[in-house]
Amino acid sequence: MMTTDLKTLAIDSVLCISLKEREDRRASLLDSFKNSGLNVEFSLVDRDEEDQQRGCYESHLACARTVLQRGYKRALILEDDCILEPFSSKAVARINRFLESKNPEIFYLGVILGQLWLTWRPGIARCRGQGTHAYIISAQGCRKMLDWKAYAGKAIDNSFSKGFKGYCAFPMMCFQNNEFETDIKVWHDTLGRKVINPVKIKTHFRAQQTRKQYISALRKWYKTLLCR
Repeated sequence: MMTTDLKTLAIDSVLCISLKEREDRRASLLDSFKNSGLNVEFSLVDRDEEDQQRGCYESHLACARTVLQRGYKRALILEDDCILEPFSSKAVARINRFLESKNPEIFYLGVILGQLWLTWRPGIARCRGQGTHAYIISAQGCRKMLDWKAYAGKAIDNSFSKGFKGYCAFPMMCFQNNEFETDIKVWHDTLGRKVINPVKIKTHFRAQQTRKQYISALRKWYKTLLCR
């Protein structure tokens, strides 16, 4: 049985980062999450006209500060181009057991994959990738984020990939909405190289990422076997 019900997810809050002028994105996100049972709180930010990537970086750190200031154990952080897709009715219970037993610093409901391999826990995978559109962050993870150095020209998801041991839901539950152009026109790739496209940048397609998670799981079977 498939569902979009997340109301029992073991989190204390949902914070969604959104530029103040992007009412269209907020409306789209609320429509996508309307049957999730989650109360989404928007963290509205001003556009950083000089460096959109820096603005994104600072916005995620601001959410980490909010989580700690409010005394949350963990929170779901979204970006406003996130969409929720149906998942197994058993998925939330499996995620909750993992969150409560392991309390990982970061757990993605969706990520733009580099690599993925399965764990010995059903519905839970290890991952390396990019993308910060849907992740659960623990208080410990927030403290680690706030100990990082100030923005130095690299995207926040590069810091996540290098700084956290990443876990994710398998199959993934959240994807980026490819109907929207990204608000970041200048960013850096996984090697730290600057990439500029002032005309139009499309996000990754859901179908591509859906296929990739299964292909990667098959190719990285040995990592699962070794419990890495």
